[in-house]
Amino acid sequence: MTACPSCGRVATRTSDVLTFVRQNGPTRTDQVAQHFGVPNYRASRLLCHLADRGLIARVSHGVYSTDLRLR
Repeated sequence: MTACPSCGRVATRTSDVLTFVRQNGPTRTDQVAQHFGVPNYRASRLLCHLADRGLIARVSHGVYSTDLRLR
């Protein structure tokens, strides 16, 4: 985990994944798993959580994007 330089808040894995998707465009579950060194089921859970909160869109099975128009 890393702290925000301006507010000191510690980033969570969920916010790290959101940043990763924002920086990489449409992202597959296995890309998140590999990047963060977590099992595919954990990466899927993190992505689903972000999609359920409306922060990313599920484009197709196992593919997510921050472009919410793709829902």
